[in-house]
Amino acid sequence: MISRNAVLLFLGSIFQLALPVALQVALQAAVIPSSALGYIPHRQTIVGRMVRSHGKGAFIIEQDVLFHPTNGEPLIVHERWAVSSAESMRLTATATPAGKGSEQLRYDIVYRNGKRSVNEGGSVRSGSVGEDFIEGFFHARTTRGFYAEMISAHIADPDALRERPKIKKIEEVDHSPDEQLRLGREAGTVAWILGAPSPTDGPLNPEIWIDQDEFNLRKIRFPSAAEVTADRYSVYARTLHLPRERTVSWNGNSVLIRVSSVRAVTPAQIASTLEPASVANLGKTKIAKLPDVDQVKEFYARFR
Repeated sequence: MISRNAVLLFLGSIFQLALPVALQVALQAAVIPSSALGYIPHRQTIVGRMVRSHGKGAFIIEQDVLFHPTNGEPLIVHERWAVSSAESMRLTATATPAGKGSEQLRYDIVYRNGKRSVNEGGSVRSGSVGEDFIEGFFHARTTRGFYAEMISAHIADPDALRERPKIKKIEEVDHSPDEQLRLGREAGTVAWILGAPSPTDGPLNPEIWIDQDEFNLRKIRFPSAAEVTADRYSVYARTLHLPRERTVSWNGNSVLIRVSSVRAVTPAQIASTLEPASVANLGKTKIAKLPDVDQVKEFYARFR
């Protein structure tokens, strides 16, 4: 059975259409009693409801990434994210690998409008974020912003951002099913699934899972077949809903990301660190350098 939140979402989507008052009343009287329990909202409505929980303002997020290489000792890389929005973030990753004494390795990346800038070998290298980039999905704060992440990752087509047609008459309501949206299950919970259904006897299609009751992002499958699952959501300051644990899986690898703290800050406190030029003069001790572990290097090349 459809959840109470989905029914409320249905009501909200009806009145967001800016219909004449008389037509709104007619829809409420004629449509809701007979069809609300079988109603599936438009996918943009579902995404819009989800991104309302992605926070307001700026944040500092501390988290640990736990690696378990097939050949080697477990390794923890600490990450500090300064987040203004999905379009403006900075990552500082640090690690002290076993056997390196007190030497600390550090990796800084600034993300700005789909580009990433990193200081490698003393010079700044800039380029587009990769197709498997994760963090933008959890910090997009508008429907268009989240779809931009999906389009960049080739999970959705560019026409997914087309404006929804204005409805002026009841006869204009399109009741045909959306082939890119359906209900399913993820980790025992009912979820909205965005993306083309996967064939029963072929490779899995890229898809997004959004929890039906809480509208939290639960899972991402990329075209590369890499997957991210999100669990143990907590509510932090300024309406930020964030999973305390995420698991990234690809090609037999599995990495756990565990959030340790989230702190709201003013935009001015992190403004200078979000400038791409800020990675240019870090000094020799802070030039990008990762632990010499294949799993770690692949993770930061693909997902960061």
